[in-house]
Amino acid sequence: MDRAFRSLRHALDVLDHFERDGIDFLVLTEGIDTTTPMGRCFFQIRNAFGELERNLISERTVAGLAAARKRGVKLGRPCALSAKQILDARRRKSAGEDMAVIAHRHHVNVRTLYRAVNGR
Repeated sequence: MDRAFRSLRHALDVLDHFERDGIDFLVLTEGIDTTTPMGRCFFQIRNAFGELERNLISERTVAGLAAARKRGVKLGRPCALSAKQILDARRRKSAGEDMAVIAHRHHVNVRTLYRAVNGR
């Protein structure tokens, strides 16, 4: 169920929508019947724990990324161009060579070349 709903609020909104339309919601794998007060309570508890678990995973991920940055780990995709290629591209650009030709020479997209040459 925690994959079906984004949050407890979303789960309750969907359940209210079902009830307005006269649809009974039964979770067969977990034995939850939301047409009963106890079933509705279990539905809410189950979704509250699902939301808590998602939030904890997200919090741990953010903390792990921050710790990696602090250790000096470079995150993300590696640069498509080496430092030597970037220097060559900058030299060719300042000499007036077309960026598309330079990009083709280094086997990268023109946008990739612009980002590398402009230092982003």
